[in-house]
Amino acid sequence: MGFYSHLRNPIARAAFAAHQALAKFGVAERYRRPLRKLVIGRYVSDTMTLELRPGSWDAWTAHPGHEPETHQFIASTFRPGSGVMLDVGAFCGSFSLRYKNSFDGLYAFEASSSNFEALSRNAKASGDWAHPVRAAIAAEPGTLRLYLNNEDTHSLIGEGAFEEVRAISLDAFWKEVGEPKIAFIKIDVEGAEPGVIQGATEVLSRFPTVLAEANGPAEIHELTTLMEARGYRCDRVLDGRNMLFVAA
Repeated sequence: MGFYSHLRNPIARAAFAAHQALAKFGVAERYRRPLRKLVIGRYVSDTMTLELRPGSWDAWTAHPGHEPETHQFIASTFRPGSGVMLDVGAFCGSFSLRYKNSFDGLYAFEASSSNFEALSRNAKASGDWAHPVRAAIAAEPGTLRLYLNNEDTHSLIGEGAFEEVRAISLDAFWKEVGEPKIAFIKIDVEGAEPGVIQGATEVLSRFPTVLAEANGPAEIHELTTLMEARGYRCDRVLDGRNMLFVAA
């Protein structure tokens, strides 16, 4: 019930509950979509404030039932003084803004223009402790196509409609901001995770903990191979798809 109290709009609370109830009964997403448009207003917790976009999945990604093993691990492992967090593929900030009391700072990278606008608003509303960066993280700098595959989920891999985005590497960014101590890197970029790793040789040589999403055996094998070559091992898989890498 704590989650519902964080939804400050009573209409949002009712719409979210109705959406979840219909999902449990197997009602198709197209019939539940109108309810998402009613989940509006603010989500306010002790450490995070989100300006919910009508029709988006913002509130769902903030829900404690979304990737619970992953969030339990982060919350129980990191404390201020351990270093900063890098969130690669930050969406609207719903994953990482909650960790104000776990890290010394946050750099949140988001390439999508619409998601970056939401991320910037939410970072400011959450106290300006986070630093949003509009860029795709890749192996090399340049300009890339970000394919607008779904409503909220975009990728550097795809086809169809796209927007051109600036690409940078983690190594170059890390040097640009003064080489801070990095405690944790989360990578969720819809299949483009290998490029992020390839552009982070120096950052990874400091052995921060890395969480990378993998969907399917081929992605698991590729990420494992890349990370093992950089001195890491997969410690475990959280929530069925988030590979946790630590120093071997």
